Amino acid sequence: SNKSVPTDRDGDQICDGIDLFPDDSTEWEDLDGDGFGDNNGSKSSDDTTIQLSSKDDSITGNPLFWVAGIIMLVSTIMLTMLILSYREK
Repeated sequence: SNKSVPTDRDGDQICDGIDLFPDDSTEWEDLDGDGFGDNNGSKSSDDTTIQLSSKDDSITGNPLFWVAGIIMLVSTIMLTMLILSYREK
């Protein structure tokens, strides 16, 4: 039987397909998107503080997420008002 085994070059138990640092066994994630892994220790500076910027892809920092949330909220309110006005007729 020919079974496909996911590649894990650095041996950190995280498949290379989802490992942001496939050649560093101490790193696999970069939640703040600064290019440094979340487990970097003293290798380099990793400021994990969430900053409000258009480059920040965290859900609390990216203004585009706020805009999308506001649009969804307004849409929900408008739909609710439409349904209520239809019921009154």
